[in-house]
Amino acid sequence: MAQLRKWLTCCKKKRLLILGNMIIKFQKIKNVGSFQLFEWDNINPLQIPDGQGGLISYDTQFKKHNLLYGENGTGKSTIVRIFKSLHYGDNDLAKNWDRENEDREIEITTDGSSNIIFSESNFWQNNFLNEKFIFFDRGFINSHVHSFPVAREVGHDKNTGKLILLLGDFRSYKEQLDKLVGLHDGLERRNSTLEIYINESKKRILGDRSEEDAKKVFEDLKAQSKEARQKEDDVKSKVKNLEEDLDKANKILSETEEVKKLENLELALKRNEIDVQKVKEAFAFSVSSGTVTVLEKIKGREDFVQSGLKEVKEKNLDKCPFCEQSIKKDDEYLHIVKEYNQIFDDEFGKAQDAVEQTLTNYRNILFSAIRNNEPNENREKTKKSNELLGREDNLSDLALSQSDSEVIQNEIDLVNRKIKNILTKEESSKVVDIENIIKELNIKTVTYNEKVKSINSVIERTKEEIGRGDLAKRKDELLEKLDQEKLVLFVLENFEGFKNIYIAESKYKTNKEKISVVKTILDAFIDKVKKKFKEFVDTYFSEIERYARIFCPSIELKIVSPRVTYDLRSDEVVCGFEVRYKNKDRFSTLSDGERQSIALAYFLALLNHTKDKGSKIVVFDDPINSFDAGRRKMCAEYILKEVIPFKQNFVLTCDPLFKTYVYKTVGRRFGNERSYYYILKSASSAIHYRNNRQATIYSVFKSEFQNIDTVIGTDENIIVYGQKLRYCIEEVKDKYLGYGHDSLDNILSQVKNSNFDKFKNSINDLMEIYTYCNTGGLAHYPRDGQTSWDELKFYTKRYLKLSI
Repeated sequence: MAQLRKWLTCCKKKRLLILGNMIIKFQKIKNVGSFQLFEWDNINPLQIPDGQGGLISYDTQFKKHNLLYGENGTGKSTIVRIFKSLHYGDNDLAKNWDRENEDREIEITTDGSSNIIFSESNFWQNNFLNEKFIFFDRGFINSHVHSFPVAREVGHDKNTGKLILLLGDFRSYKEQLDKLVGLHDGLERRNSTLEIYINESKKRILGDRSEEDAKKVFEDLKAQSKEARQKEDDVKSKVKNLEEDLDKANKILSETEEVKKLENLELALKRNEIDVQKVKEAFAFSVSSGTVTVLEKIKGREDFVQSGLKEVKEKNLDKCPFCEQSIKKDDEYLHIVKEYNQIFDDEFGKAQDAVEQTLTNYRNILFSAIRNNEPNENREKTKKSNELLGREDNLSDLALSQSDSEVIQNEIDLVNRKIKNILTKEESSKVVDIENIIKELNIKTVTYNEKVKSINSVIERTKEEIGRGDLAKRKDELLEKLDQEKLVLFVLENFEGFKNIYIAESKYKTNKEKISVVKTILDAFIDKVKKKFKEFVDTYFSEIERYARIFCPSIELKIVSPRVTYDLRSDEVVCGFEVRYKNKDRFSTLSDGERQSIALAYFLALLNHTKDKGSKIVVFDDPINSFDAGRRKMCAEYILKEVIPFKQNFVLTCDPLFKTYVYKTVGRRFGNERSYYYILKSASSAIHYRNNRQATIYSVFKSEFQNIDTVIGTDENIIVYGQKLRYCIEEVKDKYLGYGHDSLDNILSQVKNSNFDKFKNSINDLMEIYTYCNTGGLAHYPRDGQTSWDELKFYTKRYLKLSI
């Protein structure tokens, strides 16, 4: 301790105590956290009666070293949150729960030229303390001290193991490393799964086929729209046709000599066309009505008579050539012979001959129609051609239907009758129907002949290809086309499968690129962390180790060399410290006290290496609340040692013993550079200045209580007088119970010297007043169960009557 005092004296001589722009007081805190309404000057008077009619001026403002004591729930965390809002420049300040619809206000007085103000509309104004604070609180511990056990080594006792500690940013680095490794490993796992899927899918779909050709076809098909893409059925049809063509080519090549012997088919002859009008006239050929009477006599013998008359004319006979009777009288032919001669003259004969010729020609056409005019060997030749050329050519049928045959046969019979009885008129001819039948036959014949020509063309072309050797080339072309179409069909049938494979390959490639990038980042980050850890060890470790031994002598920290590892369960840990207890490995996690000891050791080391200390404010929020009682005094001394070079510091605590140690240590070392405050809550939190002569402040408040009947009972006065009454109740702890002392001896001395009997008789009244202020109506004001001005006056006067 002598060395510490020497160092402090040196600091003062060298004027390392840098002031300027310090926080002087919270002029006003309204509707922030537990502070409904707090105004510094209403609670902390500047002049206090000296008991002799005079006034003593006290400086109640914050100094370089400030101690704020308050029980849990009084408002310490709200003050720390205000400091943090100043530091971060944010507006993260919760409103009072009872006044969530009202605006927040804060005014902070500094020793500079202007105050710092927070308002609901503009937030922080003139905040020159932005990023000027350094905090030690539960948040610092949770953010910067991390311990975890690792797997026990073989042979270790079940209760021992390694406890690894990460300080500062190294837990964050570790988490970032884990994320990078998790990303890297996740990509590797996904790629492994993709690789298995790709290989198995290719094996299942492709078999022994070449992927290169299939992929090219797939890419071509994928480039087409779904509507324009070939359909499977169409490609199947192409494949079938090509297979048939290839079979034909193979057949031809195997039967070359037979193919050369194939004969061409003959064309079928068309039927002659019918002159319908002429045929009709022939059927209508007959003699006049006057001649009919004469012809009746020779009915049935017209031809006989006509032939005899012809012979008579040619030979100039006088007698009938048949019966040799005389056919002349007086050198003239008989009348009957003259009549026959008139009928069967030369013109009639010519006409009759013409009719007979027409009918004969017509009959010939009918005969040709009723007969099948297809060349006899055409069908046999077609069959042979189909067998050798692998074709399925069929010749159409040129035969008449049964009904058409009957029509034509009846017409032939009619023609025969007409020719036999040439002078008899026939009206039952079907010549028009026959004409249509002939036309249909001729159309069939044209179609038939076109097919014949097509077959002949194939035969001739095939013979020529054989002669030139082109058939073998065509076979190769067919094979190539068939393979290509089969490949297209194969890809179409497995299109979705190929699509999924190449999507997977694309993802695999992308993941590979990501893995490479992540690996590069990971390697660089690991190198950076190792470098940071070396810097951390070189800068802080010796001091952390020294302070940790002071605050918690049973703990030993041992540096774990930086190693590349990604598993916190493994024996290797990146950039950490091994925690040992009595020279043995620890396996369980650190206790809260041990964590706080190490955190404080780390924090003090950070303070020692902080740059620009003269511009910074250090805030301790319950720095030793998990410490054993025996460590409080030592911690108070070391904390104050490290904060000397800083502009200002605030120590907030709920521990009465630590409060006493800090107060006494600061008082011995720094005298007037310290201030001590109570933080109390009743209706609203308030910060109460405490000087060495505590009774003087109580006397001021009691004097005000004496005149309470003259005060107007506004809402503000209820809060202000309630805060003062709550403060006066605290006098009991210090005056009668020795609450401000650090040893049992001093506590007992304080109790012995106080009028304890009088105090004992006032306990019930004090309990009721305390309950009213701390948990009763005043504590809940203005919520349900709220107090009134009259009720507050009642309890205030009741306190005055106690005279304690």
